[in-house]
Amino acid sequence: MTDERRLDLLIDLVKLVRKYGPDSFEELAEYLSSQTTTHDLPQVLTKVAQMVRSLPERKEKEEKKQVAPIPKTLLSIKRLEHEKYQLLKPFYDELTAKTMLPTLKDIKEFSRETGLPEIHADSRQKAVSSVINSMVKFSNKEILTKIQSITKYKSGYRTLEGWGNIILNGKDSES
Repeated sequence: MTDERRLDLLIDLVKLVRKYGPDSFEELAEYLSSQTTTHDLPQVLTKVAQMVRSLPERKEKEEKKQVAPIPKTLLSIKRLEHEKYQLLKPFYDELTAKTMLPTLKDIKEFSRETGLPEIHADSRQKAVSSVINSMVKFSNKEILTKIQSITKYKSGYRTLEGWGNIILNGKDSES
């Protein structure tokens, strides 16, 4: 395994902090530091890898089908307009992970506010593709400006905290 793959694996593990919480990670760190665990862990990891390899291929294919396909327009610019691809691919990844514009309503509002064509999609996945397909047509500078305008959605201005700020401060503190 290369250092880059090890780093990617560690990054994926760190992303699980959201799911399990920091306390679970601290408990796991304490558990892993014990002599018994340090001795047994390589054997456990090896057995898990062997079990995964022995699973039928059909399961892997089913999992691949569930992953949203990258819009063709995004793939088509990868070679020809690499800088634009470098702007849009992370944006696409954030959209599909729902860390940016988490709802269909947010995507439609973003599209309207940034001058993108109106989105008529009935699913979030279709709306994400529509946004990417529309943004490919803009210059790199315009794309960057549109992506940077999303900051108000990241902290959830329509969350309880967001509404609390509006009520207590008399204005939308995100704006």
